Amino acid sequence: MVNRQKQKLKQIIYTSKPVALEDNTIDEILASSHKYNSKSGVTGLLIFGVELYMQFLEGPVQELDETFNRIKIDNRHADIRILRVNLTDRRLFGSWKMRPQDLEHMHWSKEDIKNGLVDKLQPDLALEVFVELSRDLDQFLDPEGA
Repeated sequence: MVNRQKQKLKQIIYTSKPVALEDNTIDEILASSHKYNSKSGVTGLLIFGVELYMQFLEGPVQELDETFNRIKIDNRHADIRILRVNLTDRRLFGSWKMRPQDLEHMHWSKEDIKNGLVDKLQPDLALEVFVELSRDLDQFLDPEGA
C-alpha cells in the first residue's frame, strides 16, 4: 500500500481597507491573482466592497507567504489585519485561483462594517464565513477562469 502524505497548506484570512477603489480595481486584483496563483498553487476568495476587503488565501506555505508579502506592500490596501492563520491539508477553494464575492451580497450592513463587525470576528467565525461560502458556491463551474 502506498503511503501518500498530504502536503501541508497554509491558510490566511485577513481584512483591509480599500484605497481608491475604482471600477477596474477588482479586475486588476483578479488579473494579478490569476497570473501569480496559477504558478504558485494559491487559491482563495476575495470579498470586496467600498468599505472592506476580506480575503481567504490558501496554498503551499512558502508560496502563500510570498503572495501575502506582495499584498502587504500593495498600495490598493490599507490597515491590513490578520484574522486567522492555519495549517491544514484540505482546501476550501481548490477550483478557484481567486473567486470574487461582492460585499453587497453578504448579509452585513454598511453600518455593521463601519462599526467594526468584521474586524471583531473571532478566528473560527472568520473561517466559518468562508466555509459557508465554499458550500454555497459552485466551485466546479469556472466560466471565467477564476
